[in-house]
Amino acid sequence: MTTTSFSWHAVREETQSIGTRKGTLKALAYGGVITSAGLVLVARSSVLSVLPLVVLIEFGFVSPSRASGHLRRATVLSGG
Repeated sequence: MTTTSFSWHAVREETQSIGTRKGTLKALAYGGVITSAGLVLVARSSVLSVLPLVVLIEFGFVSPSRASGHLRRATVLSGG
């Protein structure tokens, strides 16, 4: 679900209760909260994607230089 979906859902809820104009303005005020939640989700996903490499480095299965190469390739391939 994207942040746009959350925004439209908030607009729909607010316009049903207090009218179109006031409801839309009130729902748009939620934008900062929705964006912050999205950033937290991105940070959490980043940490969870790196954890397997950390374990492999700690046990000595992968060298740190090799792990950084894997991370660079994963970032380029994912478009991040």
